[in-house]
Amino acid sequence: MAHAQNRYADFEELRERAVALRRQGHRLRRIRDELKVFNNDVLNRLVQGEPPPEWTKRPERRTT
Repeated sequence: MAHAQNRYADFEELRERAVALRRQGHRLRRIRDELKVFNNDVLNRLVQGEPPPEWTKRPERRTT
C-alpha cells in the first residue's frame, strides 16, 4: 500500500495541474493522459468540484 501513497504523494500539485487543464476545457481522458494518473478514483478526486466544460454537455431534449 505504501507504493500507492508514494505515487500520488504530491496530490495537491497534481490537483492544481488537473484543475488548470479542466479550466482550459480538457476532458478527463486528456487530463488522465497528461498527468499519467490511470486510477479513475484518483482522477475524479483531482477534478472534484470543477464543472465539466460547456462543450461536453448534452443539449436538453426538446418536446413538441
